[in-house]
Amino acid sequence: MQSSARPTPAAIIPLADLLPGHVGCKIRTAGVTLAYDTASQLGLISHRKTTLLVDFGLIAPTTFELKTKVMVMGDLEPSQDALPTSLKFPLPKIPATWQVAPMPGLVLRATILRPCHSLDLDVWEEAARRESAARWSEVQDVRGQRWADR
Repeated sequence: MQSSARPTPAAIIPLADLLPGHVGCKIRTAGVTLAYDTASQLGLISHRKTTLLVDFGLIAPTTFELKTKVMVMGDLEPSQDALPTSLKFPLPKIPATWQVAPMPGLVLRATILRPCHSLDLDVWEEAARRESAARWSEVQDVRGQRWADR
């Protein structure tokens, strides 16, 4: 017997646009790998002033390059996990424009990780924002503002 269920498409959402209303959704986002802990397989990806905790346990990357532009796809879930103290940061001093602390209460359970060395994150962010505006037009942020009205 064949299953007629189709895979759920991933919504393309910039890190800065992730909202608690996206919990339970499959998303694709992009950023720079900021930190990674081999023991817990947790890492951080960041772009501008937004950082997201990512669980790489399902894909268990054998090599993990920090400070690399990546595209990540997976399920966004609520999280109460504390950051492991063994997270390794590649830079002796993190630039002031980077937000190191991840968004509270969110973790992306990664199923796909792709390095994208030549990706222009600002252009990708704008294209992703335009593409996903129709899909997420009714989702509201924590202040009650509609995503599409921001």
